[in-house]
Amino acid sequence: DRLQYLLAISNALNETSDSSGSPLYTHIGGYSVLTHLVGRFGSNIHRFWRTSHDLDMVFFDPRMLSIVKGQFEVSHEGTSHLPNKKSYILSDPEVQSELKLDAYIPDRNNGRIFINSRDITDFKDVLATPLFYGIPVSIPDEPALLDLKLDIGYDRDRKKCRNPRPRDIQEIINYRKVIEFIDEEAVKKIDKIPEQVIKKVHRIIAHKILSPETTGE
Repeated sequence: DRLQYLLAISNALNETSDSSGSPLYTHIGGYSVLTHLVGRFGSNIHRFWRTSHDLDMVFFDPRMLSIVKGQFEVSHEGTSHLPNKKSYILSDPEVQSELKLDAYIPDRNNGRIFINSRDITDFKDVLATPLFYGIPVSIPDEPALLDLKLDIGYDRDRKKCRNPRPRDIQEIINYRKVIEFIDEEAVKKIDKIPEQVIKKVHRIIAHKILSPETTGE
């Protein structure tokens, strides 16, 4: 059901772009990971994906958010401790379940877009629009998304590890597989993963993916 929402939203927003033809929105959550995975490994990878309960989107132009709200019934609108983040519950009579949408929009004071302490306004300069089940879907390129994911596991301001969720660590593993063939700069970003996060990744692989015989236990 959430995949239906993603495709419908992307299809509606693709009709509007800036003067250079670049999209005015992008997906940044779990479905951006899935879009890259499908592009790299094919649609069959979808059945192995961990799924996601919501959509996380950045709207470089707030009018794009208005288009989304006008396309669906809005049953709930909430705010966040982040000044430029809003949450919505959307529904469509043709879709069985509702959708939780987390929307990031430009700050009213300076026009910038932040997630935690990271300024992601310039993500609009590194967007890709691969076909996802026949619909062009706007997502940041792999290195930009990997940087954003690493923020979940590592506090850059305090230079210490947070406690990332297993699904966040799994997505770091996914990105490692997606971009291992790409340019040298992407590999450098992978090498910046802190040792504590690497150990967490190893524990997930050892205890949830590999057999005891493989790990030597």
